[in-house]
Amino acid sequence: MYAFSGNPRTVSGDVSAVQARPGENEVILYYLRDDGNYADWNLHLFPREPATGDWTNFSGAETCVVEGTDSIGGYFRITLPPNPCYDAGPDPLEAFPEVLGVVIHRGDTKEPNADLLIRIAETGNIVFVESDSAEISSAPPGGGGAVAIVGRAAHWVDRNTILWEPDDSVVEVELAWSPDASIGIRGLDITGNSESAVLSAGTNPEPVNQLHLADYPAFAVPASVADNAEEIARYQLVLVGRDRFGIPVEATFVQTPGLLDSLYAANATGVDLGVTWTGTTPTIRLWAPTAYPEDGVTLNLYSAPGVPEQQVPMTYDDASGVWSVTGQSGWDRMYYDFTLTVYTYAANAVVTNTVTDPYSVSLAADSRHSQVVNLDDQDLKPAGWDELALPAYGEPEDISLYELHIRDFSAADETVPNELRGKYKAFTLDNTDGHAHLQGLADAGLTHLHLLPSFDIATIEEVRADRVELENTVQALCDANPAAAGLCPQYSALTIRELLVQETAADPTSDLQQQVVNWMRDLDGFNWGYDPWHYGVPEGSYATDPEGVTRIYEYREMIQAIAAKGLRTVIDVVYNHTNSSGQAEKSVLDRIVPGYYQRYNEDSGAVETSTCCSNTASEFAMMGKLMEDTLIQFLEDYKITAYRFDLMSFHPKAQMETILAKMQAIDPSVYFYGEGWNFGEVASDRRFVQSTQRNMAGTGIGT
Repeated sequence: MYAFSGNPRTVSGDVSAVQARPGENEVILYYLRDDGNYADWNLHLFPREPATGDWTNFSGAETCVVEGTDSIGGYFRITLPPNPCYDAGPDPLEAFPEVLGVVIHRGDTKEPNADLLIRIAETGNIVFVESDSAEISSAPPGGGGAVAIVGRAAHWVDRNTILWEPDDSVVEVELAWSPDASIGIRGLDITGNSESAVLSAGTNPEPVNQLHLADYPAFAVPASVADNAEEIARYQLVLVGRDRFGIPVEATFVQTPGLLDSLYAANATGVDLGVTWTGTTPTIRLWAPTAYPEDGVTLNLYSAPGVPEQQVPMTYDDASGVWSVTGQSGWDRMYYDFTLTVYTYAANAVVTNTVTDPYSVSLAADSRHSQVVNLDDQDLKPAGWDELALPAYGEPEDISLYELHIRDFSAADETVPNELRGKYKAFTLDNTDGHAHLQGLADAGLTHLHLLPSFDIATIEEVRADRVELENTVQALCDANPAAAGLCPQYSALTIRELLVQETAADPTSDLQQQVVNWMRDLDGFNWGYDPWHYGVPEGSYATDPEGVTRIYEYREMIQAIAAKGLRTVIDVVYNHTNSSGQAEKSVLDRIVPGYYQRYNEDSGAVETSTCCSNTASEFAMMGKLMEDTLIQFLEDYKITAYRFDLMSFHPKAQMETILAKMQAIDPSVYFYGEGWNFGEVASDRRFVQSTQRNMAGTGIGT
């Protein structure tokens, strides 16, 4: 039996874990959810007896949030007015009303779906409510509360081993899995549609690509689980720690990249993913080992962008985790994407995603679909492409290079026809200022032209009509961005470029120029391009037609024209991050195999963003394979022999050396160099031996 200060009755049940304590004139409201997720749940408070007016607005600031969690559940602290979160502006009070009405909600969703009534004289000032019950109780329902599932701090690193640093009070560890993501922890029980198994002490394998886990305690997976790891790895996974009384005191979700590598990498790394060809017949393959097999993976074919033609089920290979389908010659140049059902950590739910191919070689405009294309087709090659011999340059130390942005090379060059400015084709013109400049540099001894990122970029509208450029009128900017509307009464007929030139001539210190540039941000085509979406496809906004294969032909024309000037091409590659992750619209990898391709914080499980955006994890086999395969594609299909790696230090040293050796076996003149900075979650070889400047000495890779 227990007694709380402020509670007129003794209560029974296990309430020893209650950590929150009310102060004078405060009420603690414990809120118990099976999913342990208390983010963004708010209180709406309104006195009922007497009804003196609401303390909060239901659709107001929504800042009366959970103060904290313990092994019972989440808890709110309710005080007397005034309180900063009481946005209805109630008058100050010296005592609680006899009956206080409460709604627990997230936006318009109420859980429980009822008005709750707290009668402090009866229940006391520590009360409990479950998300599926409108009953206010003086003790945790069922004699115990819900343990919150916090972070993704456990790591299933191979078929037999899970690594985790639980609290010192944990003496038993249990793995639970649920195909419908319904795991909860209530009292002594793991609830939901789930199964579980107790783990035993294990041995840490100290994986070389996860050195930061080398000191973690290891737990051995029982044979019954290890033998079914391929199936279980698809599901919601939770590790539960129990104390010496068998009471759950801690729980966390489980990260699985190491497990997936141990199950599939040996077979999957040798599979040609994306579209491959046998004569005129395409085969399409996708690595998606965690896709639910009962739903399968569907290949969606389109006769034109947005025009569905056919849906084809794909076949699963248990050994590699690869789904495949062999098509017909008529699929050539059709568009496609995939539909699959997966559990995703990002929503803690089972979802169905339709997503493009990470191995795309061609795309619809704005990357709406992938396209079935054979890069060896003759109509995709400019005359003389197969015979093109690149200029000789000697040894790597003889390289002299010039960094250039494809769009900026010709965007304002009046000697280039307007329709070709900012395009690949501008490099093919002989009688332009840009050509004369590059030819002069080549004649002076320049050997390489370094192009800023030219793969598919996530943040440029590829269709010209959808962008607002300097050549557009100010009226177009006002229409696209209401914040700029104040310009139009005076300047609507001018082009934006004319406005900037005019304003600068009148007052170089004016703030207007910078304001206009800010208003154009995300509307124009100006973008350095360090924002990868599909690594193996040339960017569409630089093509005269972003729809389909024109970008392939014109990219090759550009490389050919650069070579004709006596220069080799360097491309800037950005494999250290993607534009998006999780369930975001422009997330590709993380919607196909959630929780694998990105790099995640070892405790919270959040995607690391130290590079700027959603970091990738090339230390794992299939992200490394994607990197290797697309690099080799640019060598073999686009004749690129030099590569500058953005934040190369975020890739393992051994990986860089291996890929270089494979590419030099194809063409000995291939050269790598990259940024060797030492920072972020991988700094000082914390996760693996990095490609930092210090480490790369003697490898033949420049930094």
